[in-house]
Amino acid sequence: MSKTGFLENIRKSANGILGMSTSRNSFINQLFATGKLTKWQFSLCFNRQFYVNGTNPAKTESGTMTLGGYEPLHLTTPMVYAKNTKQNGAPYSVYISGMYLRKGGGQ
Repeated sequence: MSKTGFLENIRKSANGILGMSTSRNSFINQLFATGKLTKWQFSLCFNRQFYVNGTNPAKTESGTMTLGGYEPLHLTTPMVYAKNTKQNGAPYSVYISGMYLRKGGGQ
């Protein structure tokens, strides 16, 4: 996986939406349907202090977007999955029974 300054690029040039819905025409479903992804999964990790190669860590923060799974090296705790309770192009919806936050904001 390459670290490409995902968050930095979004801050500078985001002007659209990448469809990640359950619709069969969404970006991720098209990748899966054509065999480009072996799993219908994606993960987003924002502001976890990943840095673009060759940049000054004090100035360039980077997040990651992974298609077809997740990057285990980015985890500090075991992966937990949430079932999407909506289907057929509807927005994602999950049932939350509890939430735990780390003291100090989780950084």
